[in-house]
Amino acid sequence: MSQLIVLYPRAWRARYGEELKDIAAAGPLGIGGSIDLVRGALDAHRHPELVDPSVAPPTGLEPVSPQRLADLRVARRLGIASWLGAVAWIFAWVVAANGPMVGSGVDAYRDGAAAFPIYFAALVMLSAGLIGQMIRLPGRARAARLGAFIGIFAAPLWGLGPWLLVFALVLLLALLLLAVGAWWVGEWSGPTAFTVVAVTVIGSSIMVSVLGGGASRPIGEVLMVLFVSLLTVNWLAIGANLQVLPSVIEGIAGGEATTAETAPA
Repeated sequence: MSQLIVLYPRAWRARYGEELKDIAAAGPLGIGGSIDLVRGALDAHRHPELVDPSVAPPTGLEPVSPQRLADLRVARRLGIASWLGAVAWIFAWVVAANGPMVGSGVDAYRDGAAAFPIYFAALVMLSAGLIGQMIRLPGRARAARLGAFIGIFAAPLWGLGPWLLVFALVLLLALLLLAVGAWWVGEWSGPTAFTVVAVTVIGSSIMVSVLGGGASRPIGEVLMVLFVSLLTVNWLAIGANLQVLPSVIEGIAGGEATTAETAPA
């Protein structure tokens, strides 16, 4: 029991720790109670302002300068580029799948060279969306910003060729870090972060399965379609988050208009 209380922030333990110990002394918590304690610890770390008034709310409700609003508008345009990248990503694989056959017999393969420029453009546009995330994410979102920063470089490097799987792995790990880190500080909603994590993990598993050669050719083709479709969600989610702009509040700071951000997408 005491080990679970240690998971909570110090300010929370100082205020509620003794009360929780008294409740636990009345009877065992059981598995369900222990899970609730762990979930409560996560929420306490995500929302420290609920216990310590000196901590600013991490929900983006603080006033935003006109320059910040202008930056967010740039990020929104980069988010639109990410959406366009989703279209290019799918189109690149369609072009590759319909390329001319080269060779004959068991050595025959489709020449997908025509898809390479489109494929590269798709990854560059994902990188643009990640730049938008860097603009939007606050300084406290260190893990999320690190994930976005790594992804900015890993995406176009993987765009140089689908076979550069080291960069693919780095990019997928960066997207996981971005999603979890942005959710942790309240910049991404739970469903958005969970969706990105889920499709990235499942997509990575499919990629490993296909490369391992354990599936027949027809099944491998189906898995590749699923892989491409799942990863498309990353382009869409990153772009969608950047479309939310602050709402304007008039008459603050000596009559000069300031803004306050709306809830995260």
